[in-house]
Amino acid sequence: MQTRTGKIISGILLFGAAITIIVTLLWGTNALGWRAWRLIEVENFIGAKLPDGARDVRFATDNQKTRIVWLRFTLPAQTDLSDFLNQPGLDTELCAGFTPFPGANPAEAGMTWWTPQTAQTYSGFYVIREGKMVELLLDQTDPANPIVYLRVYALGME
Repeated sequence: MQTRTGKIISGILLFGAAITIIVTLLWGTNALGWRAWRLIEVENFIGAKLPDGARDVRFATDNQKTRIVWLRFTLPAQTDLSDFLNQPGLDTELCAGFTPFPGANPAEAGMTWWTPQTAQTYSGFYVIREGKMVELLLDQTDPANPIVYLRVYALGME
């Protein structure tokens, strides 16, 4: 039979062990890439916060060979993208009629929301910046609801 002090010490040790196990598991899933990314992590990876008014935000990420992020969002009409593009230092102009996404690749086939190939009126660019390939398409087919498609991937293992 334990004393009251012994029970308190045992409880504290058990609580400490449980916290240690939980923190270790969370750290491990994050460090090994098993945990799904949150939007804040996507923004950190691309180096920019989404523009004010961004809606219908969808993203996916993978790190089998390198870290890659697919991001899609809709904007209010006439939204200026320059602040969004300037945050990560993308001073590249959008080229009318240019798409960095001429065809879907196998990794994108399962993403029903990733449809840049359906754009009829669009502009885009691609640029290499700080060890990452950045590809962007602005779909202006519906001027009231322009859609941004952004794919960013590290050129080496992240």
